Order: sequence, then structure tokens, then C-alpha cells
Amino acid sequence: MPSDVHGFVRGGEIYINSSTATDEDFIHEYTHLMLGVLKARNYDNYYELVNIVGNLKECEYLKKSIKKAYPNLADVDLNEEVFAAVLGKHLSGHDFGAFLNGELKSAK
Repeated sequence: MPSDVHGFVRGGEIYINSSTATDEDFIHEYTHLMLGVLKARNYDNYYELVNIVGNLKECEYLKKSIKKAYPNLADVDLNEEVFAAVLGKHLSGHDFGAFLNGELKSAK
């Protein structure tokens, strides 16, 4: 796995780069699994949840940062990445406000 990739989900399994991953990365990737279950069981709730967070004004910088890294993501997938990044930062104890304002540049 390239060193700039901390983790990813494929086929319902989480793959983690153990030499670079942090608690935040584990939470981020696990969030994708949880959202995948919600998406399969109740797409409308999934869609509403990721879009509420992904479209928050406070998430604009983060969303632009992720879009730059992954320019081909569909809007709903982009919003899922925003949701996973926000939850990962929050639950791992990072300064959430600084992250949203672009003061922490490590959006994954």
C-alpha cells in the first residue's frame, strides 16, 4: 500500500496501512462500513444523513479538499467522504473547528 494511503474499504473489509494509520483512520474506514449497511437497508436515510453533513456550510473547505483529491466522486460519495472525515476527526479527539476551517490540512 502506498505510504500516502492510510486505509480503504474493499469488498466489505477494511485495509489499513499499519505503518501510517491513526485512530482517526480506523474510525474513518469503519464509518464507511456502517454507512454501507445503512445504504443497503435504507437508502433514503443514508442519502439524507450524508447530504446533511456534506452540505453544511462549515464543511465547504473540507469538501473542496476531498473533491480535489478525488475529482471523479459522485456528489453522494463525496458527501460520504465528508461525513467519514468529520466523524473520524471528531471521535479521535481532534480540534473539530480547526479541521473544518482548513487549519488541519490532512483531509483523507
